[in-house]
Amino acid sequence: MKFFPLSLLIALLLTTGCKKEKNVPHGLMIAVEGTLTSVSTGKPLEGIYIAISGSMNGEFNNSVMYDNDGAVTDRNGYFYIKFKSKGDARYYYTHISSPDGMEEKVFNGTAVRLDSRKFNSIQLTAELKKVLKLHLQVLQNPLDSILVRTSPFRNPFVMRGRQADTTIYTRFEHQSSIPFYILANDRAAGKQRMYGEVINYPQGDTLDHTITINNTADLPFR
Repeated sequence: MKFFPLSLLIALLLTTGCKKEKNVPHGLMIAVEGTLTSVSTGKPLEGIYIAISGSMNGEFNNSVMYDNDGAVTDRNGYFYIKFKSKGDARYYYTHISSPDGMEEKVFNGTAVRLDSRKFNSIQLTAELKKVLKLHLQVLQNPLDSILVRTSPFRNPFVMRGRQADTTIYTRFEHQSSIPFYILANDRAAGKQRMYGEVINYPQGDTLDHTITINNTADLPFR
């Protein structure tokens, strides 16, 4: 009878018991269809971009999105994507995204890991952002450009001219109130003048709000 050293036996068990994950083969065609619906209402969400991302470790947060593989949901929230594996990922995910130049309409979107060996039929959910319709009137602006900031995370809207009469549309997530600021550069003083306001959270899908500023030079310094 032959006896194996304990260390060799453990190594043999580990080698045979652990199956190493491999990348999805290059060129493999993978297909997925599904619907995107609202978390709160259950209604389909139209015009939302659905993307494909690849991951090496099975975690969606560490995945990389493929720019040319995706689809936009139709009026029924339906989407269909067929793509070819790049051979550089072990797992693929379908999720909601907003490519450059496309408005970000939803938040809290879900992601689903795909099975590369079969046709995938999935369900995604997200919450639709509300719309703020801000009508801004500036009767006199002897100062420099006017900046309208509706969120600290978004680039401000920039306006120039002695007067302004415009409507700004922006989307926001569900929250109790919406803070926004109007800034005017006072070059002579080397400071910014500011108008700030907090709007209570609307009940409907769209909030209409009007602001009239008589003279930006009369606004307090920031």
